[in-house]
Amino acid sequence: VNRYLAISSPLSHSRRVTRQRVTLAIISIWVLSSAVAFVPINLGWNTADYNIQHSDWGMGDEDKEGRYCHFEWNNNYVLIYAFVSFYLPLLLMCGMYLCIFKVAREQVRRIRATTPAFVRSATATIAREHKATVTLAAVLGAFVICWFPYFTFFTCKGIKEKANPPNIFHSIVLWLGYFNSTLNPILYPAFNRDFRQAYGELLHCRGPQCRKLQFTRVPLDKRLAFVNEFRVSQQSQKHIDTAKIETEDNNLT
Repeated sequence: VNRYLAISSPLSHSRRVTRQRVTLAIISIWVLSSAVAFVPINLGWNTADYNIQHSDWGMGDEDKEGRYCHFEWNNNYVLIYAFVSFYLPLLLMCGMYLCIFKVAREQVRRIRATTPAFVRSATATIAREHKATVTLAAVLGAFVICWFPYFTFFTCKGIKEKANPPNIFHSIVLWLGYFNSTLNPILYPAFNRDFRQAYGELLHCRGPQCRKLQFTRVPLDKRLAFVNEFRVSQQSQKHIDTAKIETEDNNLT
């Protein structure tokens, strides 16, 4: 959603996406993710008999089931969890990226028809947003490749009567999904120079010499406002110069 707003409305993006809204969105995402991950398991919704899994841990003998970790899947839980946590967000993200690419293609057509002065001021910002979009598209592709096998296996096994999945294949597809978290710190700097610079400043640039080189990136709307003010001031100065010349001519006559 943030990428779509940045591409479709670059001038108003900084006003819409504020620090307070971003903080609220991050907190909401963490709260919702924690609720989806922990609440069903701690209430026993994921087991076949709706009992809390391993609640008798440590109470039995070593040769009894209570001392061993095993999987229990409830068919309804599997289908709802897979749809809510993976398939629905995946469809929404793919739909948003489709809208982003349509808007980006339309922007390229508009840029070609604009004046050179506006192209110089707007193309850099739009190109940077497009690069960020390509980066997130690569991250989305890696996410699909790593997690789609697990959720496909998870769904297929969940709708069957057998509640216990094969441990070996389940471990392979599960760790493939976990491997996605390792790829993200590699993909971000690989596709986007801004991330590489941020990583460099975070990991290496901590001294006073580096702090002097840091600069603040001015949003496009503020730059355009500055250009407009500069043009107005130039026009005002021209009027003043013209008035002075006319006054001098009148004095001479």
